[in-house]
Amino acid sequence: LGYPTFVMIILALGYWLWGKGKFTRVAILVLVSTIFNAFLKDLWENPRPDLMFRLDGQVGNSFGMPSGHAQVSAVLWFWIAYEIRKIWAWMAATVVVAGICFSRIYLGIHDLEDILAGLSIAVISLFVFRLLLTSKLQPLIEAPLVFWLVAIVVSGVIAHSVWPSAEHSIGAISVFGLLFSWCIGAKIEPSLVAYAPHKKVWSLVLTGAIGILGLMILLAAVKPVLSGFEPLLAATINAALLGVYVTLVAPMLFKLCKLSAQA
Repeated sequence: LGYPTFVMIILALGYWLWGKGKFTRVAILVLVSTIFNAFLKDLWENPRPDLMFRLDGQVGNSFGMPSGHAQVSAVLWFWIAYEIRKIWAWMAATVVVAGICFSRIYLGIHDLEDILAGLSIAVISLFVFRLLLTSKLQPLIEAPLVFWLVAIVVSGVIAHSVWPSAEHSIGAISVFGLLFSWCIGAKIEPSLVAYAPHKKVWSLVLTGAIGILGLMILLAAVKPVLSGFEPLLAATINAALLGVYVTLVAPMLFKLCKLSAQA
């Protein structure tokens, strides 16, 4: 439940089926947290537990501290709980995050200090993000889209230039592409498409199924096309296409399929 594919599906489904504004906030928090986590891993270079203990082979040769699963899952599920503002949501988020954290130790991927570091950074991130959204900085947050797009590009260039390990930077730097395209799509979609989900369960299920199927088709289609590109460029384009699909293309598709509550 903590791997990028699942997190991306949750962000997409939340945007389509729950609230575009709410899940744009969730997406920004999760994506920025993902970049920060990857940078700290390469900066600290704290090794994972010995290979003899590992039951999960998906981590490759990345470093261990802070745990990305712990950090990203905590900001994702606790912010969703904050948006819902119900006790049951906080309880569910706690169970999911605790399960993910325990699984990383059980699978021999992280030790306790990796988990605690990830959770600590997540808690700080949540408080800072909430403060930014409720503080006198609100006018800055509501600055024109161009300002934020330039800020994302500049941040990406700076991150690429100062990243401790070029080998591990590709995935993290490409997240800037996803953040860039998500902001564009979320900004122009209300005036261009104006998609809103129906309240009927069958419609929500069908919307989610069509959306995820389209996402899978997109990923399969662009993979051979981007195979000849330089790795960082290919990863960034791929991430940017994901953002455009989730925030703009899929809502257009839902309206064509008569799955939007707005005519």
